[in-house]
Amino acid sequence: MNRNSYSVLIVEDNRSSEIIFERLFGDIKEVECNYDFCTDFTTTKFQIERKAKRGESYDLAILDIRLPGDDDFSGQTLAELLLSISANTKIIFNSSLSSPYRFHQIFKLINPRGYLVKHEHGYEELKEAVKKVIKGDTYFTESVKEYLTLRAMERFNLDDRDMEILYYASIGTTTKDIPELVSLSLSSVEKRKHAMAKRFGIQNATGELLRFAKENGIL
Repeated sequence: MNRNSYSVLIVEDNRSSEIIFERLFGDIKEVECNYDFCTDFTTTKFQIERKAKRGESYDLAILDIRLPGDDDFSGQTLAELLLSISANTKIIFNSSLSSPYRFHQIFKLINPRGYLVKHEHGYEELKEAVKKVIKGDTYFTESVKEYLTLRAMERFNLDDRDMEILYYASIGTTTKDIPELVSLSLSSVEKRKHAMAKRFGIQNATGELLRFAKENGIL
């Protein structure tokens, strides 16, 4: 089986982490990953710019946020540099930083394909995140999901009833069966689905609602 080649940048302040990523890319059979491993801001910036001078860019970057040699936003700065070279570079943040303020800054400026809080995941989840992002999906650990859900609820003016309707629809409950689960009439459920579709700017169809909700961190 021919495998696509993937150029990956890994930035971690702990050199011992390279062993984990070497194993991880050996375990991922879908693509052949060739990676560069850096441990500080200055060296990483030089590596990115040197590659760009050759007309090359990274397909995937897995970045810590706080690195030696720069401020607390150094990983974010590197992500901005990578995206200025190629908007197609997929960014995953793998960081111990988990404050809502940090999430806000990252998603406002970068909108990464993945964000993993280090104490919330182990090896298998890291591998699953990388595989999903390579395939074009997104992956976020629990506290990041919670932040994105709250942000989406505020952005689209969703309340708890709307979230319940979306949840039950997402697990296969039909519209006619949802009312008894959310203490609303069938007409109220249908009106809420129609109102959500209007706010989302999509057709009032369950499949479209669920697709939009998943793509925008609502579910």
